[in-house]
Amino acid sequence: MKITLETFTKKLADKNNISVSEAKRISNMVFGSLEDMLLEGNGCTFNVGTFSVSDVKERSVTINFGARRGEKTVVPAHKKITFTPNKKIRFAYKNYKANW
Repeated sequence: MKITLETFTKKLADKNNISVSEAKRISNMVFGSLEDMLLEGNGCTFNVGTFSVSDVKERSVTINFGARRGEKTVVPAHKKITFTPNKKIRFAYKNYKANW
């Protein structure tokens, strides 16, 4: 289940007894700061887990679909954002997945 920013802000407002506009302002500040840190190449740790920027090496791949099937191409080196959940969330997800 995906949660939109709108749903998140409504839940934040309900849980903390604040207005939706105040919750939206707070969430925009938090996510804006997170975005700024990640764009600078810094990681960020919250109580739910860690966001970090990692390097991906250049690699060659073979295209296995469409008109270009069998063609070799190169995926250039780039950076990607990863999220590592904390132990509590990781454990809860494993239990949820096992009982699914």
